[in-house]
Amino acid sequence: MSVSIVSARLPTGDTPVCNVTLEPYVLIKRGETTVTADDIPEEGSPEPGLQLRSRWYRSSIPRGGAVCSVHPDKEASVQCTICLRCKVAVHLSYHCTAECFRSSWQQHRDYHKQAHANGQENGLETPGSKVVSSTMSAGGETWVEVSRCRKYTPAKDDVGFVLKYECSVVDASHPYIDLGRPSLAFTSRVRPAPNLPVRNLVPLPLPQGVAKGSASSRFTVLSYNMLADLYAKGDVYNHCPAWTMAWHYRKRNLLKELLTHRPDIMCLQEVQSDHFSEYLHPELTKAGYMGIYKKKTTEVFTGSQYTIDGCATFFRCERFHLVKKYEVEFNKAAISL
Repeated sequence: MSVSIVSARLPTGDTPVCNVTLEPYVLIKRGETTVTADDIPEEGSPEPGLQLRSRWYRSSIPRGGAVCSVHPDKEASVQCTICLRCKVAVHLSYHCTAECFRSSWQQHRDYHKQAHANGQENGLETPGSKVVSSTMSAGGETWVEVSRCRKYTPAKDDVGFVLKYECSVVDASHPYIDLGRPSLAFTSRVRPAPNLPVRNLVPLPLPQGVAKGSASSRFTVLSYNMLADLYAKGDVYNHCPAWTMAWHYRKRNLLKELLTHRPDIMCLQEVQSDHFSEYLHPELTKAGYMGIYKKKTTEVFTGSQYTIDGCATFFRCERFHLVKKYEVEFNKAAISL
């Protein structure tokens, strides 16, 4: 049976951004049928038969001018020379305007202090900071191999460089022979992720006549809509760059914000079921919380599978313990009325 790769495409319409996972869409013709990469295991899998071999490479020469570390959609015009002397990651030293640089100066001071503490000032680098990867030359340019998985998350070392994805189908019993020609896909240059804005929360005074109470009798509650990935559609949020809606990017920022406030109780809405079990529950358990989850009763078809979201409640184990859980179905409650 003949096997060949029809095409390998990367997400289009957006520039690759640091810490946002790239997942190529690969079409494979197997005999008379066409399948996707999800139907064929990756190279190295214990499953026998056909496997998908993936390689990611980074160009050895940076492309284009530098971009702003705060606003990655803008070209840089200002650079912090102290960051250069302190061996701070180069992409963090750039800003689009002098005003942008001034507003980020406190962040730069933190970079400089950290570099000094690590012994990197005046060009001294921390031992073991360099990573050696295999290289290849093609068309007169050298490419550095950075990954052998189908999905790849650009790191800070990739910022300013172009990435290349190469894939081919191999037989697990003859792994050194490619079945057909490899397929290639290229990105534009990788941009740095923007710095997150700082929220200015407004404290609410207690209602008149309500006693403040002792510290031991008070507790904090945070309510947060997580925007389930199944609802994060470009046609609804077309004012946002597509990469900002990616769950892989959002989940880290969401967790960071939840833990920054360190509430005693978290009430989270629109929590996708797999996000609860695979990410939020394990991570918040590490932070000292216990969580319970109530999913909705109707699944939503997202184009490839059925998904469901619900509400999650987390509480700090040092302040509370679970006595009993009640689940309320609003649909049933409404019908009974």
